[in-house]
Parts: sequence; structure tokens; C-alpha cells
Amino acid sequence: AAAHVAASEKGRKLDPVREARHRVHTGYAAEHGLIAPVDFYPLYENALRASLGQTFDEAQAESSVIWSHMSQVAASNPHAWIHKEMSPAEIAAPSPSNRMIAFPYTKLQVANSSVNQGAASIVTSVGKARSLAIPRAQWIYVGNGAGANEPEDVLARDRLDRSVSMEAVIRRALDLNGIEPGDLDAVELYSCFPCIPKLARRVLGWPVEKPA
Repeated sequence: AAAHVAASEKGRKLDPVREARHRVHTGYAAEHGLIAPVDFYPLYENALRASLGQTFDEAQAESSVIWSHMSQVAASNPHAWIHKEMSPAEIAAPSPSNRMIAFPYTKLQVANSSVNQGAASIVTSVGKARSLAIPRAQWIYVGNGAGANEPEDVLARDRLDRSVSMEAVIRRALDLNGIEPGDLDAVELYSCFPCIPKLARRVLGWPVEKPA
């Protein structure tokens, strides 16, 4: 619906690449309605819950605690889309303003697709930083990174309760930079749906109470 509203705005064109439902999908998954991320990630969430031996309420509580921490950060960010701190209970409970998106996720447990997520980093030299009188305590160095991909066909992945590529990338990035998870004060975990930071925090040994 949002895509059609955008398309009707004067001077604005709909980018079909961004509208998953308009793409041409073939294969077994598509035949059964598994097309967009919101169709797939609930499968990961339920598989993870089962593999951890969590009850439904336990899994929902963990997701909601993580999202509540994020809302605390957003509440104080002038550029955030929503400036309201949400409690775990508010996030977990379905309501007229927090409808179910795809079981077990409520609206407040998933990423907001209408947010401008553009970002940029300006990388410069130590000399330039000094010339600008930027305090040394504020210098940030770009470290080494790693990358990997899961099979594009979700049904071709060996299991849904873990991501081998994520585990390999996180461990490799730590190794390349000569650090341990305990050396990190803060991390940014990709969080389109709760199952992703839940998987990543277990690789890092990151407690659920610690914002990420």
C-alpha cells in the first residue's frame, strides 16, 4: 500500500526494484508465498526458538528487550523516525497500533521500511585530523573486515536456526583485528528482524541486557 501511495505523489516515481511483491519469482518457495524478507525471517525466528529450547514467551521477551534498547537510542536521536522509548511489554503485545506483521513478529519488532537509511563515512588522514584540531580521543580507525554469503535460495541453506556465514564473518573480523568480544564497548548488529541480532549476540557472547 505504501508503494502505491508513493507512486501517486506528484513528481515521484515508484522504483520496482524496491517493491519485492512486484518482482518475478519462480521456484518452490515462491509457489508457497515465500517471496519477501518478511516471509522468510519468521521461519528463522521460529527455528531459532525451537533450537534454543525457548518457550514462545521467552523468545518474544528476548526480541522485545533488544528492540526496547534500540528505542531508547532512537528516542534521543533527532533524526530518528520514532522518538518514543518503548518498553519490552509494549513491543511484544499486539494492539491496534502494533499489529502482527508475520508470526511471531509485531510491527514494533521489525525494521521500519519507510526510514531513510542512508549513511556515509568520511575517511581522512591523521595529518588532516590534526589540522582540524580534532582531539585524539575522538579519532576512529577503520579496521579490517570480512564478508560471506548464505546461499541465495533460502531453501538451499543447511539449517534455519543459525547462519554459518555470519559466524565465520564475525569470528574472522575479530581475528583480523586482534581483538576479542570483551574488548568491544559497542557493536552495531544488523537488525531487520530480531532473529539476526539474537544469532549474532550468541556468537559474540553479548548479553541481552547490553544494547547493540
